[in-house]
Amino acid sequence: MKQLLRKSMLFSLVLMYILLSLPIIPISFAQSYEEIAFDEFAQPYAADQLIIGYKVNTPAETRRNIRAQNQMEVKSELNSINGEVVKVAGNRSSQALEALRRNPNIEFVEYDYIMNISLVPNDPNYPSQVYLPYMNTPAAWDITTGNRDVLVAVLDTGLNTTNRDLANMDVRGYNVIANSSNYLDDHGHGTMVTSVIAAEMNNAFGFAGIAPNVSFLSVKVMSSSGTGTYSDMIKGIDYAVNQGAKVINMSIGGRTASSALQLAVKNAVDRGVTIVAAAGNEGSTTVSFPAAYPEVIGVGAVDIYGSKMTFSNTGSGLTIMAGGSARVATFSDFISTASGTSFSSPYVAGLVALMYSVNPSITPALVMDSIAQTAKDLGASGYDTTFGHGVVDMGKALALVAGKPVTAPAVDTTPPVLTLIGDAMMTHYIGETFTDPGAIAFDNVDGEITNQIVVEGHVNSNFQGVYSLSYSVKDKAGNLSNIEKRTVEVIPLPTQEETTEAIIDLGPETKLVRDVAVIQGSLSKKTPTMSHVISITTPGKLDVALSYSGRTAPSASITGLNFNGVSGSFDVTEGSYVLTLNSSANSNISYNVNITYPEREVPINVPLGDAEVIIYDETSYFLWYVYLAVSLLLFIAMAVMIKMGRMKYVKK
Repeated sequence: MKQLLRKSMLFSLVLMYILLSLPIIPISFAQSYEEIAFDEFAQPYAADQLIIGYKVNTPAETRRNIRAQNQMEVKSELNSINGEVVKVAGNRSSQALEALRRNPNIEFVEYDYIMNISLVPNDPNYPSQVYLPYMNTPAAWDITTGNRDVLVAVLDTGLNTTNRDLANMDVRGYNVIANSSNYLDDHGHGTMVTSVIAAEMNNAFGFAGIAPNVSFLSVKVMSSSGTGTYSDMIKGIDYAVNQGAKVINMSIGGRTASSALQLAVKNAVDRGVTIVAAAGNEGSTTVSFPAAYPEVIGVGAVDIYGSKMTFSNTGSGLTIMAGGSARVATFSDFISTASGTSFSSPYVAGLVALMYSVNPSITPALVMDSIAQTAKDLGASGYDTTFGHGVVDMGKALALVAGKPVTAPAVDTTPPVLTLIGDAMMTHYIGETFTDPGAIAFDNVDGEITNQIVVEGHVNSNFQGVYSLSYSVKDKAGNLSNIEKRTVEVIPLPTQEETTEAIIDLGPETKLVRDVAVIQGSLSKKTPTMSHVISITTPGKLDVALSYSGRTAPSASITGLNFNGVSGSFDVTEGSYVLTLNSSANSNISYNVNITYPEREVPINVPLGDAEVIIYDETSYFLWYVYLAVSLLLFIAMAVMIKMGRMKYVKK
């Protein structure tokens, strides 16, 4: 009996050891709409949602049949664009998208993309108060500080009025996400943005807002994590229009164009609402949406010397520049400084509120034209895609519309902006079909006019030679765009001998390889930030791709590189680059970062597999140490029990 007991105990210990030796498998928790997927351009969208726009007069029964056939249900209506947000079973939005695009009853269908606030860390080098005289704000205040009849809607994370500078605001609000009247700010961004317009003046506290005496509508479309969907943005626009807002400020945006969002914007502007939006903070050559749309006043950021701030996006949708940082109110009575196009946008939105205060009949087109006409030109003469029309002059813009009914826009003297697609110099082989990459063109009044571009010249791909193409376009007012040229050299096909000579001969003893590293780790409430050093010994191309498992995406940056937080390819030199990941979520997030290093030359007999390295973070080392300790204790226990069994056997 004792021998049987000893065997049972030994078996239990061995079984425990085997179980502890199994790999540790991460558990991924189920998510609601917040489960994020990425399209082919690495842009995030809600994995279980789509936005559908139906053709006019599509019967309700047809809509129901379409949803049933594709396992979808209505999540919310988008009446202003004759559309709806649908929830797709099993996170099958990508599959459903392809099927719905072929349906003749559907005008458009698209992913419900994720938008973000346009905030960057505080910049202590640009004390924000100096921006007010720089933008000639005191001259505007000499005319008016606002009128309660003008309603300004701020679409953001909500509003908290506990700060003394916001306590006397005339404000009401709505929570689009929860479909409730609770618009309390659970992030902080919305409160800071609103305070740039609304902070009380002459109260011996804090700072002065641009238009403190107008009325406000706080529309919560962003969650506590600072993210939201395009569909919530559309519903927020519709709500603000229906509540009688004359100005909508959107210090938020996404990186993907949307037919649904643009239609909602156009409907709002057609109803007399001026929309002001942040250009975005990625340092990109394309403006975020909705700021990029021609109906929207897209606002970039400059410093007090008139230089574009490095984070501020540029591009054809850019309208005007404003100060890149501002004094802002936060919770309680704390006053801070914040930077980003998030705070450039409310400067201009505040000015627009003042313009409506002195001239209620002014139209969105006249608002935009007045701001453009009176701006202080920066950069290249006239409009350009780096500074738009220049930096806003609040005093001059307000004086232009004050005290006189403006019923017709001023003469449009701003030329369209034309941009080549592809390279300005191209090489083409004889006999192959030449396809012109073309160009795109935008006008400040007419919007996109790409289809009106005139191309002069031609390319004869049957004969060797150098050919020139010239691109230009005129807007409806007759303004001629910049003229861009493309040179195409048609050359003979390379012979086999030429092809062979063009190959780089590394010799029989070497070959080129690219090392691969996988950085694995996790973020939590206790450890919200992790950093990893990427050491580069050979200059060249560095490829980085981030994936994660968790409720919200972590933010990620690499020192010295313009990393978008998802994936990228960079030209790097020798040195060390620091990858930093951060999460403000309360739940755990596991991440993997695949790094492909630049090419390096190695001896021919080194197998490619030797170039692959796995790197574990501090959390992984801790688990390994625990595993070793438990294993050692189990072995000691087994040895002691075996020895005791033998001793009892000898005594017997």
